[in-house]
Amino acid sequence: MSTEQASSAEWAGITVGIDVGGSAIKAGFVDTRSHCLVGERFTAPTPQPATPERVAGAAAALATQVLAQEVGAELTTPAGPGGFRALRIGVAIPSVVTNQEARTAANIAPSWVGTRPAALFDDALRQALSGGTSGSSSLQVEWFFLNDADAAGISECGPFSADEAADPEYSRLFLTLGTGIGSALFRGARLYPNTELGHLTVLTDDGSPSAAEHWASAAVKARQNLTFLEWAARLSTVLNTYVALLRPQELILGGGISAEAERWLPMLNLEESSVRVSIARHFNSAGVIGAGLAAAWDLRP
Repeated sequence: MSTEQASSAEWAGITVGIDVGGSAIKAGFVDTRSHCLVGERFTAPTPQPATPERVAGAAAALATQVLAQEVGAELTTPAGPGGFRALRIGVAIPSVVTNQEARTAANIAPSWVGTRPAALFDDALRQALSGGTSGSSSLQVEWFFLNDADAAGISECGPFSADEAADPEYSRLFLTLGTGIGSALFRGARLYPNTELGHLTVLTDDGSPSAAEHWASAAVKARQNLTFLEWAARLSTVLNTYVALLRPQELILGGGISAEAERWLPMLNLEESSVRVSIARHFNSAGVIGAGLAAAWDLRP
């Protein structure tokens, strides 16, 4: 892409979003005006152990693929992605993030705790752009890190989203059902960050306590070979616990398993019938889109 294209009105609203999950990392261009992906979404397995250094390297490799793709007849990136003069990249990570520092580590290596990853990711991207050497790149990147579920929630419920609540007091709880259970709590378009409700204790069928995500995540369903009926019963217990504590007016369910919602959504049994339950519009791309939007809107928890 030429610098003329990079600075044109067509590209003024383009950022890159990266979503770091427990099992996969996803990345893509995000059109921050239409709140959608532009071009292809690239995916790679999350390295194990998922240390900051290894994740940064994998994310940088994906970012170079994003920057090198063709996204239309007039929007083509040449061999040198450094045609961008400046770029904003949002990164969603499974961690509580405050002041751009990772404060917890869920489904990633414990060495993330206390890390400010921006410099690490910047170095990894520059090496990836220069073919693995420490060569310099003229590309200036601003990095924005935030909790992964918060990013996904922003794509569905944030300011200017298609489903932005008309009522500024309308409360919604967005949940990602994947390796764990991520959460993002909204009143109107206002986000209360880093809720991490997947770690909340719930009572299982036999009355024993368990972290919600250790009992009812999509990964648990796959690992324990649960039927959709068995898993929906567990998920119902988790949702009823959340509703009793927070009283949201709507639950929005996302993550990869949301693409199969017709197989389990009718099986949910909510005790509070007034609570609306809906499926995320962006399915498993919500984290990528929300990370890109956070970068566009200067959201740095």
